[in-house]
Amino acid sequence: MRIAFVNHSRRKVGGVEVYLDAVIPALAGAGHEVACLFETDPPSSRETISVPAGTPTWVMDELGISGSVAALNAWNPDICFTHGLQSTELEDAIVEIGNAVRYIHDYYGTCISGNKTVLHNGVAVPCERKFGPACLLHYFPERCGGRNPLTMIALYRRQTRRSELMHRYRAVIADSQHMCRELARYQIPAHCLYYPLRSHLAPHPPVVPSESGLLRLIFSGRMHFLKGGELLVNALPEVQRRLLRGL
Repeated sequence: MRIAFVNHSRRKVGGVEVYLDAVIPALAGAGHEVACLFETDPPSSRETISVPAGTPTWVMDELGISGSVAALNAWNPDICFTHGLQSTELEDAIVEIGNAVRYIHDYYGTCISGNKTVLHNGVAVPCERKFGPACLLHYFPERCGGRNPLTMIALYRRQTRRSELMHRYRAVIADSQHMCRELARYQIPAHCLYYPLRSHLAPHPPVVPSESGLLRLIFSGRMHFLKGGELLVNALPEVQRRLLRGL
């Protein structure tokens, strides 16, 4: 099978790219032919996604949308496996090629800001509202995004377009049951496919306190407010109180 991976960045800038870094070589090793189309190549300070030697690779910033789509069409993929794209124009052209599959890694097409949170008394809380025109009314009062009305309109148009595009994909994949339920609210049936986990480490021994009696915790992830790092820090005094032990 000829599988074309389509993603925003060629570099490992987040979880999506780490996933692709694992799955592209794995599928190639399983005997599939792979190709890659990326929207952009920077930042040069980050490692590139691992692809087998000789893999056809195109970058939209270099070829433009029409040139990129023409190159992909000429390769004649069986499946276009798309991920975190920014350009809805490119995505529309990819879907037109046919047999496109979309992996939803975030609140793509289901939230005006993509964060699915609102601010109540300065605290970010989950938003349960279904994406639609009402989001324009709540955008400023509930601090869904910035304070620029032009940005609000641009974000709303982009997410509306994304919501429309999802209905045209051959299949949609989500990485959690939560996102499958969210997409079902828009009559989009999604298949749940969890991230593959791999480790070259030996089995870890049971966690035990250090000699000083302290427990040591590590937060591993991108330090974005949605990832929970700040929540962890704020919770530590209460955790210590309940454990009767220092952290």
